Amino acid sequence: MAEAAPTLTMHRRRRISEYFYWAVLVVVLFTLVRFVSTNENLRLDLVGDYLFSPVVLDGVKITLFLTAVGMLGGTVLGLVLAIMRISSSPVLRAVSATAVYASRSIPLLVQLLFWYFLASILPTITVRVPFGPDIWSANTNQLIGQIPAALIALSLFGAGYMAEIIRSGLMAVDRGQVEAAASLGMTTSLIMRRVTLPQATKIIIPPTINQFVSILKYSGIVMLIGVGDLMFQVSAVYGQNFQQIPLLIVATLWYGVLTGVLTIVQHALEKHFNGEWILPRRSSLRLEEGASS
Repeated sequence: MAEAAPTLTMHRRRRISEYFYWAVLVVVLFTLVRFVSTNENLRLDLVGDYLFSPVVLDGVKITLFLTAVGMLGGTVLGLVLAIMRISSSPVLRAVSATAVYASRSIPLLVQLLFWYFLASILPTITVRVPFGPDIWSANTNQLIGQIPAALIALSLFGAGYMAEIIRSGLMAVDRGQVEAAASLGMTTSLIMRRVTLPQATKIIIPPTINQFVSILKYSGIVMLIGVGDLMFQVSAVYGQNFQQIPLLIVATLWYGVLTGVLTIVQHALEKHFNGEWILPRRSSLRLEEGASS
């Protein structure tokens, strides 16, 4: 009787460098934990006291509002600029390229201050018929206050980056599918809605969430014009008790939580558009049940 062949088990050979990396990591973590647990100047008790305080939570709400509306405005403007950039009109392409260049080259701080101080060069905003009467007029200071200026700056700042993100996603769609849809008599707008955008969405989502996180972090700059976001509220508190580090830790924790939520949303959207969460249709389920019976 023939003997059974011995079972071979393959083990991954550990390199000496891996043990070195683990040792360095353990030392760094131990040093960090010891520093945090033994340093009384960190005032971790204040971190717990202010983490969910009403003042800080009000700042978190303003930060979320600025981020959501600024990202929405940037995405809408970016979509328009991306479609203009890939159009057949040289005028639209030139306008889109110029707008994207201006959006990406002008720092957010400059845009924020420009819109906040717009009244110094344009005291009144007027809409009029060319060579005709005025239709609508408003005082610039009343129309563009702190929050409107912040929203305009964040939207325009994000529009240039979103335009390039969306354009790269649209250009990645197979040209043959667009030509096939056109041969069936579909209009350009219908092709964009039914063929191009659904396929480009899977490519667009990861960099879009990254841009969302960037807008979330950049929104802290609005404290310079007095908008009561998270950083403004935190700085107001440590301006009174002079505990800068504990309050900055509070802000860091909240930014970390919000970034983590956006990361979870990104993974969920990626799974959805990759078909991992799409349930089979009822017709296919009936066929499988009929085959099994």
